[in-house]
Amino acid sequence: MILRQCRELVEQLAIPALLFELPTIELLALSAPAEALVGAPAKVADVLVDAEAGKERLALLCKGLIDGYSVRVELVGASGTKLPAELNVQRLDMPGAEDLALTIITSIAEKRETKSKSELAEYSKVYSKQEVESPAIIGTLDRDWRITRLSSDAIELLGTRPSDLVGSGFVSWLHPGDLGNVLVGVGNAFNAEASVTLRARLRHVDGTWLPVSMVVVPLVGSDAPEFAFVARSLPGLPNAAAFAAPADRIALLEQRLWRIALEVQAAGIVQGLRRMPDLHRLPQIGELSGRQLEVLSHLLDGQRVPAIAASMYVSQSTVRNHLSAIYHKLGVHSQSELVALVRDLDDPKGQM
Repeated sequence: MILRQCRELVEQLAIPALLFELPTIELLALSAPAEALVGAPAKVADVLVDAEAGKERLALLCKGLIDGYSVRVELVGASGTKLPAELNVQRLDMPGAEDLALTIITSIAEKRETKSKSELAEYSKVYSKQEVESPAIIGTLDRDWRITRLSSDAIELLGTRPSDLVGSGFVSWLHPGDLGNVLVGVGNAFNAEASVTLRARLRHVDGTWLPVSMVVVPLVGSDAPEFAFVARSLPGLPNAAAFAAPADRIALLEQRLWRIALEVQAAGIVQGLRRMPDLHRLPQIGELSGRQLEVLSHLLDGQRVPAIAASMYVSQSTVRNHLSAIYHKLGVHSQSELVALVRDLDDPKGQM
């Protein structure tokens, strides 16, 4: 029953998506936009020019060591042409569908990327502002796994200020039982120079453990092998009996698809950190939330308010509110002052 419902929902998606089975990688369903791109293959590997792409991470996904990953590939198009693409592969992980995974094609060359972001934003019509605006810790670690940057969301999620965590060892805040999987996931992310998604538990200041979904991206090209992460609180999954009704199962699947979209977005946020200066030299940077850091990364990419709002699934007024908060926390009064302040961090003349 759940398999049929998953197939039906995927076939109705307005984004290019493929549903497949683990570990056989048998293709079970695809959306109309995906079919228009790649035709009707029997296996996910059949759409790839290089069938080895992402093979190691796929094995980790099948073993349950990671929840998802991204991979840059060339697809075999429906007409036989080669199409550069980025695939985001995620385990569905819901009652009755533990052996199912979804591949979302988020970009086909540069022209496709903007359209894909717009299509992903369709999910925001289904879920509340609270879900879209849920806090997510953005942070970076140095080669010794010390925390070098952290957003202010640590206050809400972990009960402690970022300034109390910066400089401390990340492992001391990670549940010992999750260290092995995190090491495997981070190592694979570095080998592939791409993101992975995994589950972990972070220590709250009161001694309890917070389950999170964590997107990890290596900051390739930095002076040291740093990596960045976005950690979002992971709600407990209901048991299968609680979702016996078809409508409830469809609602749960839609929610999982939305969270996948948020994880895809999170990977994009972290990718933006690659291009940002060393912000920890700003004493006020720990006051910014993850959403405010996201606005800042988009702004430094040259985006204007309407484009930022579209990519963040929020209204333009929400973006302007975030900008006002950033101005206040960093002591500036305009976008031009903000951009100049941050870019001066890369200018040797502006450093003490």
